[in-house]
Parts: sequence; C-alpha cells; structure tokens
Amino acid sequence: MTYGGTRRSLLAVAVAFPALATAAGASAQQAACVLQRGQQGLANALGYKPVSDDPKRLCGGCAFYTAMSQPADCGKCQLLNGSVAAGARCNNWAPKR
Repeated sequence: MTYGGTRRSLLAVAVAFPALATAAGASAQQAACVLQRGQQGLANALGYKPVSDDPKRLCGGCAFYTAMSQPADCGKCQLLNGSVAAGARCNNWAPKR
C-alpha cells in the first residue's frame, strides 16, 4: 500500500471515530433498558412493548415505574423486576398519583 492510501485510510478512521464513539455510548445506554432473558416470558404475559403506541401511557408515567439517574431514559419496573425504557408500556399500566 502506498503512503497516500494509508493516509486516506487514517483520515477515514479519524472522521468516523466520533460517530462510532457516539453510537457505542447510545448502545450502552439502550442496553441498560433491554429486558433480561428471564423477564421475557413475564413481559409477553403483561403485553410489554418496548415503544408505546399510546403517548398517554408510557412507563415513565406509570405507578410501577421508578426512574434511574443513569441512563436518564430508563427506570425500574416493579412488575417486571428489571429495567425498562421510559417510553415503553405494558397492559398493566397505571397512572402515577
């Protein structure tokens, strides 16, 4: 490979690195909200949806949801006994009082 090709490759990596780092950070935050293997059966029984189809019924506004400080869009669900996204929902949604 010539020096010019190496330089182009290096520049391509340098330009792509910030985007890759941002994507990796977002993936790490999303991973905290993903249901664990043992929760999937209960989630199915409760009709859990990772993205709510009703903007008035979000996990973030549910009585069974407790927000976490990091990542900000995740919290703990008492029914699923684990982390869920604030924008998710299930059939047992109950408004916070």
